[in-house]
Amino acid sequence: MPKAKGRCSIDFLTEDFEVENIRYEHFSALGKARIKASLYGFALQIDVGFNDGDVKMDFRIEDHTLKNSAKRISKIQRILFLLANGSRFRIETDSDKVSEHEFPQQAVAQKFWQYYDFFSQVASIEKALRIDFGPLSVNDFDEEALLTVKKITSLIRNKYYAIKDVEGLIMEKMPASEKLYKAIWGNKIKGAYLFLTSDHRKSVQLFDKVIDLGYEQIALFDPILEAIEPFGGKATLFAKDDIIIYRYQQFGHYKPTGAFTLWSANSARKNRSI
Repeated sequence: MPKAKGRCSIDFLTEDFEVENIRYEHFSALGKARIKASLYGFALQIDVGFNDGDVKMDFRIEDHTLKNSAKRISKIQRILFLLANGSRFRIETDSDKVSEHEFPQQAVAQKFWQYYDFFSQVASIEKALRIDFGPLSVNDFDEEALLTVKKITSLIRNKYYAIKDVEGLIMEKMPASEKLYKAIWGNKIKGAYLFLTSDHRKSVQLFDKVIDLGYEQIALFDPILEAIEPFGGKATLFAKDDIIIYRYQQFGHYKPTGAFTLWSANSARKNRSI
């Protein structure tokens, strides 16, 4: 039987981060104590051992893969990260008992941080784009989803995302424009950007949602053209700094001052597409 139970709050003293309304049960026996806490359906168990004046503390979470909203998962993962990272915290119960603790740092803290960072970005995407991904779990975290989330987050925050791509931008079919080839091969203005705009809309899938991005705009700095076929054939564009910049209509295209359009292409095929 629990020695005490009720509700409590946990306040991480160096983070300005407090979580309230946590259900808990406190068990104790000779030389040890256990606290079971639950929030949003997740169950956390804290074990404390006392031996010759030494205190040993450990914790574990049950039902770690439980489905919930991105916002709630991010909050749970932040709690776990701070606990595992050795952050000092204060617990205050509904019976006005207050105590302060901290755990030894644990290697698993990095994994909790990755989950927290990922799901907090997902929650921000939901808010910014006014969509709901529904119940998720840590099992939805993988490299593909992480890359997509980073790209969408960059589009929301910066209006673009950029990647370093030494393999260049592959064009399956360049327009048969002598004006274009001369602009890139001939007397081009050094230090200028080349802008390409697609003539069909782009989209990206994240979890079970397809997000419309609108028309794509690509920018390359001081590009080099490597054509392996005659005019109008396959070619590759290399940015001088190897950076390819992507913008989309939904987040705003860049409008270069004094520039003119050589052509609007839908034939660009990126090596690393969104």
